[in-house]
Amino acid sequence: MVRNVLGDKAKREISKISLSNNTVRRRIDDMAADVCNQVCQEIRASAFRASLQLDESTDLANQSQLIAFVRYEKEKKVKGGVPFLRAPDYTTTAEEVKKLVDYFFEKNGLSWMQFQHICPDGAPAPDRCSDRIRDPREE
Repeated sequence: MVRNVLGDKAKREISKISLSNNTVRRRIDDMAADVCNQVCQEIRASAFRASLQLDESTDLANQSQLIAFVRYEKEKKVKGGVPFLRAPDYTTTAEEVKKLVDYFFEKNGLSWMQFQHICPDGAPAPDRCSDRIRDPREE
């Protein structure tokens, strides 16, 4: 296909690029780690505390997934990001989810005090936020 569109020279150049499953997986993992590092760095540098929303779900294979979504200030604009998505290596109890978030924070130089609003499971009201994970800042 490349030869038909771009010619033999382009085909030879593209054939030099490794596209094995391991290579593609490693590059995706590297990009995800880079995005995570950027988001965490921006949260640490933010003049205001961030907001954290945790949501548990299941995928098509009925595997548990935990996603974290954050909003924070950067250069007087509100930004959002997903610093992590975790799959079935944990149970979905509140205690296990908190341990996972604690580990992520420790590994990435974050603390609960950097977050103004913490809301697990997409709870719309602040009083529902404590149903599953208690706010560690209040302990």
